[in-house]
Amino acid sequence: MVFSGWCSGKTASLIRPDLEEAVYVEWIELEGLHRAVKAEPEKYTPSLRAGIIKIFQ
Repeated sequence: MVFSGWCSGKTASLIRPDLEEAVYVEWIELEGLHRAVKAEPEKYTPSLRAGIIKIFQ
């Protein structure tokens, strides 16, 4: 499952994911995520792909 959200850089520095529960954590700008989903859609869940596509329509 993929979780996403928006926050400021200051807030992001306070977030500490539980690395025993998360396989991978990455901070990425929305536009960068859109490019990544378009380039390699198979790496992302169907719900994330649909959401990011809808945002950029």
